[in-house]
Amino acid sequence: MKHVSLLLCFYMSTFFSFAQSDNPQDSTRQISPWTKKASFGLNFSQVTLSNWAGGGQSSISITGLASVNANRETERSTWQNSLDLAYGQARQGGKERPFRKTDDQIILRSNYSRRLFDSKHWKFNANVDFRTQFDKGFKYEEDSLGNEREVFVSRFMAPAYLNTALGITYKVDGFSASLSPLSSKLTFVLDDTLSQQGAYGVEPGKKVRTQIAGISMQINVDYEVMENLRFKTSFLAFSEYKDQFQEIDIFWENQLIFKVNKLFNATVTTNLIYDEDVAVTRDDGTVGPATQFKSAINIGVLYTLP
Repeated sequence: MKHVSLLLCFYMSTFFSFAQSDNPQDSTRQISPWTKKASFGLNFSQVTLSNWAGGGQSSISITGLASVNANRETERSTWQNSLDLAYGQARQGGKERPFRKTDDQIILRSNYSRRLFDSKHWKFNANVDFRTQFDKGFKYEEDSLGNEREVFVSRFMAPAYLNTALGITYKVDGFSASLSPLSSKLTFVLDDTLSQQGAYGVEPGKKVRTQIAGISMQINVDYEVMENLRFKTSFLAFSEYKDQFQEIDIFWENQLIFKVNKLFNATVTTNLIYDEDVAVTRDDGTVGPATQFKSAINIGVLYTLP
């Protein structure tokens, strides 16, 4: 773990050193360069059937969402920090049926950019992207007798991904594209059972896979389509130099947000992941790397703190 600690220290020191005030008199300003925002949401749905001739099953689901942002902007630099959390469970059937996890994510991002050659659009960029989950995850299979069984496949920090990057960014209002020739990816599997299985690309018995020498590309869009309708997307691709771009890891999230009023909103989200080192059970029953896709439609309460 020594090399992991050193890498983390290096990138964090880079952020803090570059994020210092551009003007020594900043501390005396009455207006802070920081802007902060937090949003908390709760989505709930329930279907209850009793003596329903048309068939079907009762169901109940609940999902909690939280997003926290803290951004610092000066004349020459920008430091953006965000934390996005989501957790949901659902039950299909009566009270005798268990709740199952439907959503679970922790995504922490920190991005520092500074103008190059007095350009408003071209910037030096340093980026950290960390993601994992809160709770244990299971996949559900049928045995030879047709009975369903659950198989433990994930938990907090198993897996967890830490992507770091240094490069150049082109940025205009609502759009940024970064190319980072100095990039790395660390995969953590801090669970003994999953580690012994060699899950998520780590060597069996190891808990960290280190991919230091790589290149990454990131695209972010935050666009107001029309009044009360906003579209966001975040695309991240990474490849090691030694693979000669034969293996490319992809994380892609999309979000369409429709604001009904100050309290209620509806969101459509999609998540796409491709990792050559992660074996999944495909739809045809075979096992191996595949495109992972998740979509969700939520309607509920969203409260924003300025």
